[in-house]
Amino acid sequence: MNVSFSKYQATGNDFILIDGFTSGFSLTSKQITRLCDRHFGVGADGVIIAKPSDKANLFMDLINSDGSQAEMSGNGIRCLAAFAIDNELVKANVEEIFVDTRAGLKTIKVNDNKFKVDMGVPAFENSDIGFLAQEKIWNYPLRVNGNELKVYGVSMGNPHCIILTEQLEKTIVDKLGPLVETHPLFKNKTNVEWVKVESDSKLSIEVWERGAGYTLACGTGACASFAAANRLGLVKNQASISLPGGELEVELQGSHLFLTGEAIKVYNGTIEVKE
Repeated sequence: MNVSFSKYQATGNDFILIDGFTSGFSLTSKQITRLCDRHFGVGADGVIIAKPSDKANLFMDLINSDGSQAEMSGNGIRCLAAFAIDNELVKANVEEIFVDTRAGLKTIKVNDNKFKVDMGVPAFENSDIGFLAQEKIWNYPLRVNGNELKVYGVSMGNPHCIILTEQLEKTIVDKLGPLVETHPLFKNKTNVEWVKVESDSKLSIEVWERGAGYTLACGTGACASFAAANRLGLVKNQASISLPGGELEVELQGSHLFLTGEAIKVYNGTIEVKE
């Protein structure tokens, strides 16, 4: 079958967007993996199918590049908002979009090409993160490949493992990322962020995403990193988050985190997807 799609990116985190409003469209995990393959498919960190919702403007059906379902993506939801506007799935000149996700209802404020997402309240309990040890995942000594990593756990509707570091090294992320992601203490695997505190208003991070591997950015990861650093008193209530794919802004208002950044259409296309 032929599938029409759009490709969007947000700080280098790229997604294949598909309109599932009229067709009740779905893909198998194998088809998703093939579409996301950067050599034999379109190439992306994940696929998002925009679907109808009875309690929001649309539902974000988010699937990782390995074919697994994901609860939430801060970059992906901004791409979805831009896609919905470009394809008239929401009213023209809309200033607010409501999106139903597997992590709950999210609100997005639209200002030209910038999207501000209410990412909700970060959670720090083991049960929220799916961490199976008896001790809390807060400065926890996680044993990985003969190394002891001091880690902090945060949930943004999906699990995150935060590692503070003085120096960011992609080789370490590539080596240890998949081992932390699949560590047996994480019931549902985990996203992993290495975080360097640049100042009380700036963080730099490298990301290993659950189900996608090394990515240039992660919106929920930016929020989780900020939440951990803020709780430790290392950053104030607003900070710039620097990632390999660009910069995001995270702000704490009350108990909620807000993520602001762009979402850019790369191109439209049609691809044959085999059964």
